[in-house]
Amino acid sequence: MFPLRRSSAAGCFLTLITLSTVARASAQGTPTSEDLLARQLAQVERATAGYRDVEAARRDGYAKPRFGMDAPLMGEHWVNRDLLTGEVDLARPAVLQYVVVGDRRVLVGVTYGHWQVPGAPMPEGFAGHDDHWHTHDLESMVRRFAERRSGLVRWAANQSVDAGRWRGPDGRTELAMLHVWLYSENPEGLFSNYNPSLPYLRAGLPVTWARAGEHAAARGIELLRPESCGDAVQRFGWVVRADRSQRETLSRSCSEAAGEIQQARTRGLASDSLNLAAASAWRTLAQEALAALTPDQRATAGNLGASGMGRESHEH
Repeated sequence: MFPLRRSSAAGCFLTLITLSTVARASAQGTPTSEDLLARQLAQVERATAGYRDVEAARRDGYAKPRFGMDAPLMGEHWVNRDLLTGEVDLARPAVLQYVVVGDRRVLVGVTYGHWQVPGAPMPEGFAGHDDHWHTHDLESMVRRFAERRSGLVRWAANQSVDAGRWRGPDGRTELAMLHVWLYSENPEGLFSNYNPSLPYLRAGLPVTWARAGEHAAARGIELLRPESCGDAVQRFGWVVRADRSQRETLSRSCSEAAGEIQQARTRGLASDSLNLAAASAWRTLAQEALAALTPDQRATAGNLGASGMGRESHEH
């Protein structure tokens, strides 16, 4: 199953919004915020549909960061750094979000990024109050990551921060971001930070099986992807600097959890039963991974999460 095209549910969704809001606007004589939103989304789709071809994105300056892992429930972030400065242009999102389905990259959404001074109002985005802008303090996150690394890694990370690698111009150290899941269904909403339907898309399961808020089930379904355990061990090691024994523990636990979920799928369980099995296996894996960490490693993971994500606002 591939991302929803104009003739699919996503396209129907946009069409229904447009028809209903245009009718309402005509009756009232003035455009509504829903009408403006429909026009904006159509504008974004016209501007970005060509990026379904990842090579077109490369030609236009988007690139996967060197350490750009496939983020859980978000996919890959391909960034055009030139678009992180200046005013937000809805026709030119700074980030494209892809997931690998089979042997191809599939466009699932776009993300807007904007460097700003800490505490400044969130950028003007889409009409209405449903766009969920949030911020990242990347400098703090990089320094936190480097705290317990070797002297050389710590020096290199801090040098990159001091050189302004993780900030915008004019002292803008806060990166405001907004996700728009324009090319994939999302039970949590068009502007949600996470999209639990992505693992189902990649596993070839109906994306309607994803449920809002059931992230444990979605993370479990993600383990059906053959590379998922390898990615999890790599991410685990990178975040907390896990030793060989800890990596082996996580790899073994992940393989067992993935096997349980695969067996449940093979039995042909319906959506609710498969989600329950996936959530249970994922929670067991998470508990075993946490138990393998030292107190310092748990603190590192918590500090990285706290420093990387800042305030959130639905207002402009």
